[in-house]
This record gives sequence, C-alpha cells and structure tokens, in this order.
Amino acid sequence: GGQIQAPTDSGSRSGGSCSSCSKPSGSSFCKSEIVLEILGGDGDALAAHARDGTRSMRLSHDPSSPKRLKWFADHSDDCWDRELLFAAKEAAAWLTQRGLQPSLNEGLKHLAAAHQQLPRLSVGLCTSSKNRLWQLRHALPLNLLHCWPHRSQVRLHLVDFGSSDGTLEFVLKYCRIAIDCGLLRVYRSSELPHWHASVAKNTAHLCAREEDVLVNLDCDNLIGPHFLQDVMHQFASGYKGALHYEGDEGTCGRIACRRTDFLSLRG
Repeated sequence: GGQIQAPTDSGSRSGGSCSSCSKPSGSSFCKSEIVLEILGGDGDALAAHARDGTRSMRLSHDPSSPKRLKWFADHSDDCWDRELLFAAKEAAAWLTQRGLQPSLNEGLKHLAAAHQQLPRLSVGLCTSSKNRLWQLRHALPLNLLHCWPHRSQVRLHLVDFGSSDGTLEFVLKYCRIAIDCGLLRVYRSSELPHWHASVAKNTAHLCAREEDVLVNLDCDNLIGPHFLQDVMHQFASGYKGALHYEGDEGTCGRIACRRTDFLSLRG
C-alpha cells in the first residue's frame, strides 16, 4: 500500500473536485491511496529475482476494484493476498498471547519451499458455524495458510447457518483470495434456527462431493503445517475406519474418514 501523487489536468482548475479524491481540482496535486498486491512466485524464482534486483510482474486482467490492483509474477501460477496474511498474523498474535502454537513462521516458509510429493488423494475439510466468528477469526486464516501449498488436493468447505455476528463479512473480506483460487468454498443456510451439531456437521460433509477423504474440522481447531500430509499418508497406506486427532480436550474436533464410508454410514 502507499500513496501516489499525480498532477491534475491543468485545464480543469475552474472548480469542482478530483474524481479520485476529495481535493479541489484547483490543487496542483491530488493524492489517491491505492493498494498494490504483489502475488506469486516459487522459492527459486524469488531467490533469483532477489539476487539480480529485478522481478517481472504483470497486471491481472481481473482486478478486484479500481483501488485494489493485483500483479502476478511471471512463470508462476501462485498468488497471495495481504488481507489473508494480515488476518493470519492477527490470529497468530492472539494465540501466542494465550500460550498456543500457531506455527505461523513455519507456514510462511512452506509457501515458497519445494513441495514434497503427496499421495494422490484429495481431502475435504468440513466446517460448520453459527455465530462462531470469535473462533473462526483465530483459526480459519491460519488453517488456510497451512492448506495453501497443497490446495490442488485440498478444499475447505465452510457452511454458515445464519450467523448474525459478521462471520460472512469477515470471510469475504479476509479470505477472498482462498475463495477465488478454489481452496475455500462458502455456503449459507437459514434452515437451522437452533444449533444442532450433528445436522450442521453432516451438512458440511455433504457439501464435499468431490474429495476422497473428509475431515470434520471445528471452528476453533488448528490443523498445523503437517496435518494434511499425515491424513493423506494414513489413508494411502491402507488405513480403514475413522481417524481421531485428539487434543487435550475431547476427540470430536478433528475426525477423518473416507467419503465412501461417510455415505455408507449415512453421516
């Protein structure tokens, strides 16, 4: 982000105001604040650009708004977004203050690292929410960060059941890039006036129609940087049944099973 200064048209000083800001058109300069998002680049490419001091970028054909411009690195299909990074940093700070491990730095390193070969399985993370923004804001951005290097094989399905606490507004503002690239899918339902955990979780699982393995992921559950690899390797090695990832409290926050088993058991 930053500010640019541009001289106004010398022929338009008879009055009125600039279309880009509130400055009168008689001013010698007007200021418009814009956001430039530098998106993309693998580790080797970034290192090469850093060595010679140059980097080739191109303007996206589909900017989000006139004041939010997207630039992409050549020779890369990766992208990132400062809003999601900001939300992840805010979540990490909140968790660290409470003695929890957000693994933010490790997740950021994985964004540019060479990715290890994973089993050819797809994973659907299934989250249901109703007025749980106070939990989602501290978990969802970090979970998306840890999913990002594997987004060709993972998708997070978030079903919101009529929240009135700003959940959708938060997700659409800070997690938009994950929606745009297909990592995050968001659904909304008004057919659950009173919370029912089984109905809500089954609904989220049924939204994941393409993935091989489904994982129940509660709003306050942090997957960490190595969770997806473990799930894929477990099922690729022939594991049958449900995997419970236990924490200090309970076992229901994260449960993984094959989608075929979920359907055969009817939820």
